[in-house]
Amino acid sequence: SVQTLTDTPEHVKNFRPKLLVLSGNPTHRIPLIDFGNLITKKLSLLVCSHVVTENKPKNIGKLKEDVQGWMKKQKVSGFYNVLQNSNFEEGASACLALSGLGRLAPNMLLLGFRTEW
Repeated sequence: SVQTLTDTPEHVKNFRPKLLVLSGNPTHRIPLIDFGNLITKKLSLLVCSHVVTENKPKNIGKLKEDVQGWMKKQKVSGFYNVLQNSNFEEGASACLALSGLGRLAPNMLLLGFRTEW
């Protein structure tokens, strides 16, 4: 259980990378999600986060459901988190602070590289 995991001491032999991927909508960043899935070897935590910076209301529940279904269809073992904020930096900081629980908190951050700056 999660409580047993919390009581297990950290050691080199039981280290698993737990990723937080700031991917935006994962259906638009498939290679980044595949890379994160390869790093975790489908054994440890993978959280894909999406910061929506639009001010207009969005059906976040429907978006979560659709993307989680897409991840299951693509055989990506992970979770999808979406957050609405007017400022991307504040939204990304909130994703970092709110993702995970105890030992299931991410210990690595994965970002994509934009080709158009």
